[in-house]
Amino acid sequence: MSSNGSTSRVRQVSTGPNQFQFMETWYVGGKIILTEGMGHYEPSTKTNIYSYSKPEGIVVVKTEEQNEDETTIDTVLNSTIPLFKPGETIRYRPREEPG
Repeated sequence: MSSNGSTSRVRQVSTGPNQFQFMETWYVGGKIILTEGMGHYEPSTKTNIYSYSKPEGIVVVKTEEQNEDETTIDTVLNSTIPLFKPGETIRYRPREEPG
């Protein structure tokens, strides 16, 4: 869930140490926006760099983990795609898998 009111479903697959591929389905103001790309986490600065191939662009976020409920909060530092604006926060929670 984003601080701008949009929500998403994310599929993420690890591709190496601190690297991953992702596909997101964003629900924004009655529209559906599909995104995909690759990400890299930099532990020393707690930043994620998302390289989007759809739509093309880069998003840099500061990542904070909240261990009590496995929630991750990304604060957008910079973005070249209009879906995200600096200062917005995005809260990620793991989905419960059916038993």
